[in-house]
Amino acid sequence: MTQYIIGAVSAMDQPYTPSGFGDYCLLGYLAGESEESKQKARDEVLSCTPERIRMLAPYIDAILSEHAFCVVGSSAKIEQYADKFNRVEKLK
Repeated sequence: MTQYIIGAVSAMDQPYTPSGFGDYCLLGYLAGESEESKQKARDEVLSCTPERIRMLAPYIDAILSEHAFCVVGSSAKIEQYADKFNRVEKLK
């Protein structure tokens, strides 16, 4: 479990170049994320246990039983492959 927690936190707190840090800050600002919400996410990952992961199993089973998936991408590419999807929606 420790290696998964370390992997998750390292993905959240990776080092950035100055340009990358600017992008990270801009995206956080546009998404309305605060430092408090980011810290809360870190704390939740750090306090995760195998039991808490197992509690998610019914939700994962429900999603997988629907054979559903979500693709996020540029409008041009989504339109190019629109025949591959049952439904295409724009994010708000």
